[in-house]
Amino acid sequence: EFFSNLPKEEEECSTIIKAVYRSIIEAYPPFDLEFVCADLNNGTFLEDMQDVMASLYADSRQDNPPPTKLKSIRTLADITSLKSYISKNLIGQEEAVDNVVDSVKLVASGLYKSASFFFIGPTGVGKTELARLLGNRFSGNFWKVNCAEYSQAHEYAKLIGSPPGYVGHVDKSMMAEKAEQSNKWVILFDEIEKAHTKFYDFLLSVLDDGTVTDNMGRVLDFSESIFIFTSNQGISDVRVGKKLGFSSDYVSVSSSKEEVTASVKSNFPVEFMNRIDNYIFFNTLSQDDLRKIATLSLSNVPIKRHKALLDYVVKN
Repeated sequence: EFFSNLPKEEEECSTIIKAVYRSIIEAYPPFDLEFVCADLNNGTFLEDMQDVMASLYADSRQDNPPPTKLKSIRTLADITSLKSYISKNLIGQEEAVDNVVDSVKLVASGLYKSASFFFIGPTGVGKTELARLLGNRFSGNFWKVNCAEYSQAHEYAKLIGSPPGYVGHVDKSMMAEKAEQSNKWVILFDEIEKAHTKFYDFLLSVLDDGTVTDNMGRVLDFSESIFIFTSNQGISDVRVGKKLGFSSDYVSVSSSKEEVTASVKSNFPVEFMNRIDNYIFFNTLSQDDLRKIATLSLSNVPIKRHKALLDYVVKN
């Protein structure tokens, strides 16, 4: 109504609008455009707006995919949602989930910019799956590095590019491509014990400040990333899963943490192990856990799930 009654002369109209604007910001200073623009450029506001725009885009353009949603964990509600999401999709590892979520709280609070975990446990109990689930919710960026491919001294160059004079020197490295996308990743170094010792030296600067220099001299930024290392080192050394003497009890990971940790630390360089923030232990899975996992895994398969089928899957 105010704007419809303004004079038609442009100069007079502008004078009136300026006078009204000055009156408003005198009464309500937060309405000053400088403050408003500062809020508009605030990262939190932009992240929320991206969610809104993605939803509007999806409604108006069903034929095209919506823009990538920027994910982040900032509040206790986000932490609760993260824990609920992981617990729903990872069976039998409640203690491991709790320890990871507690560490993510420190990152979300700003006390830590990044975090590093060493996942220890038998094969097939959910170490890789937990890392993948965390990546889905932490930033949407998950990258698995198979350390068996880096068993030779020179092979870490695959990550940061070939040195000058070698074939592929001008090609963009794998880590450079990831750093261009974001500095916020969950990077899983799977079966770290299979990597060459030089690979650990390469990892030191990444774990120190989240940066690494590639073959072109560029500093690659992973400063807000989470680094996860998985290993079953030490599990066989203390005979986890084997019977304890002549008793019917089995050796468990939880009852052997000190022995397993000592075994792990003796097999890796001290400089590398000292940069790990948290050691996360994974339990062996019970038959009940296996049945729940089978049920969860078959939930998207278009077949009828019944006891005989689940028994067969668990047994085999």
